[in-house]
Amino acid sequence: MIFNINTMETIFKNILKTKKVYITQNRVDLLKTFIQSDKLLDFGILAHTLHPDMDRVIIFRNLNLFVHKNLIMKIPDVNGKLYYTLNNRKDDLKQVVEVVIFCDKCHSIFWSRRKNRVRISLPSGFSNHTETIVVKGTCRDCK
Repeated sequence: MIFNINTMETIFKNILKTKKVYITQNRVDLLKTFIQSDKLLDFGILAHTLHPDMDRVIIFRNLNLFVHKNLIMKIPDVNGKLYYTLNNRKDDLKQVVEVVIFCDKCHSIFWSRRKNRVRISLPSGFSNHTETIVVKGTCRDCK
C-alpha cells in the first residue's frame, strides 16, 4: 500500500486525536519524526531535525505532553541524559522491564522491553511503577 503525504498527515493527526492531544503542525511534525525513526532520539537530535520555527521550549513542552499522553517514552541513560522513543506497545507497564543497552565504544543505544521482571527487594512502603535496567558494554560491531 502506498501512502501520499496528505494521507500520512491525516494518520498522524488521527493518532493525536485518539490520545486527546490538540492538533498543531509542530505536534504533527514531532510525531512524524518519532514514527519515521528507528532509533532513540534525544533533545539535541530533535532540535536539529525539526524545522527552525519550532524553538526548544516548544519541543520540550511537546515532549512532556507526549510522555504524559503515552505517545512516547522517556528513557534515561547512565549519565542522566534523556532519550525518547515511540510508545507503540500495548504492554501493561507494570508487567514489563525496560532494558537500555549502551556501547562504550561507538555510543550506540539499544532499547527493548522484556516481559520478565527482575525481583528486587524494595524498602518497606515503596511501590514501583516501572523498572529500567541499564547495561553498558561493547556491541558486536565494535568487538
